[in-house]
Amino acid sequence: MQLKKKPAFTLIEVFIALLIFGCVVSALYFGTSFMREKTLVNRPSNYTWQQFLHTIETTEYPFYWVKTLNAETELRVWRVSKDSGDGDAKVKEYILKNTKNSHTLHLTGSNGGFMPLVYGVETIKFKPVGRRIKVIIKFESGDIREANLGITQKKVPND
Repeated sequence: MQLKKKPAFTLIEVFIALLIFGCVVSALYFGTSFMREKTLVNRPSNYTWQQFLHTIETTEYPFYWVKTLNAETELRVWRVSKDSGDGDAKVKEYILKNTKNSHTLHLTGSNGGFMPLVYGVETIKFKPVGRRIKVIIKFESGDIREANLGITQKKVPND
């Protein structure tokens, strides 16, 4: 009995086809994940913006603004700190400002140190609107966000 040869792929041909298919799929996957990550880095996330607003507008230990500094690019704020256990709450002053080299809006304390709040900031402007303050942020991606902050103007006690 003689076996008939049917046209078919060899095992090596199937393996090479799967290898090529795997390379194409992985290139597409890594290409799209790279673009997705690039988009997330370049666009300010709504979450970060909302977190910034929540931090500044908290009602538990509210901030009050005093005045704008450096042509309205910095904002002097203060709030009463948490009770440190000795029954004496203290007034702490801060400055909201943008650092040009890191493109970060941060809250700087009077004793040094800082807390980054928003990343990817190109420019920032604080405009007084009555007793409230309006913040306008232009991001490196070109997006512009603005909000009337829920903090009021008030002089620092013992100032």
